[in-house]
Amino acid sequence: SKMELNYIKSGNGFFKYEDQTISAKPGDIFLIQPNALHAIMSDEHSSFFYDTIVFHQNMLVGSYDDRCYTDILLPIFSSRRRVLVPVSQETPGYHELHDSVRTIMQCAHKNLATSDLLLKSELLRLFYLLASTPGLCTEHPADRNTSACSHLYTETSFRICYHRAAGKDRSYEQQLLYELFQTEFRSRSH
Repeated sequence: SKMELNYIKSGNGFFKYEDQTISAKPGDIFLIQPNALHAIMSDEHSSFFYDTIVFHQNMLVGSYDDRCYTDILLPIFSSRRRVLVPVSQETPGYHELHDSVRTIMQCAHKNLATSDLLLKSELLRLFYLLASTPGLCTEHPADRNTSACSHLYTETSFRICYHRAAGKDRSYEQQLLYELFQTEFRSRSH
């Protein structure tokens, strides 16, 4: 089960998360749980830049009978516990979460074994902050429908990906998602 962490660096846009369309602005944090259909799009009048890292739960698990895994990580990775989307400046605990995400992104940029150690510890800190801050996670029924669209793309763990949601730098998968949600994003920007 892979999770995706997105940090909005600059510009304004929209984030399609399952059945919601959410405005995205600099500083917003989107933690996408496994199998959640999502897309990030710029508004048509500005550039929109964000960092993304994708990581697998095995990176954080010492043992499957570890209570940190069974009580905190597993419910989030299985989507039985849902994370608030987005985490914005108005969210309780935002500044600590923001600092954690910035450190995670800095480690991913370095792409060194030594920075991977800090990246792992900072991801665990991020999950600690999510689990210990009231209102950031909610219980959710386990029987979610998954869509084939949620598996449209994969990325390698620890590789930082720079995305530009507008223009010719769009990947094939981003183009598919763009076409899928194009009508909704255009109607929201007018």
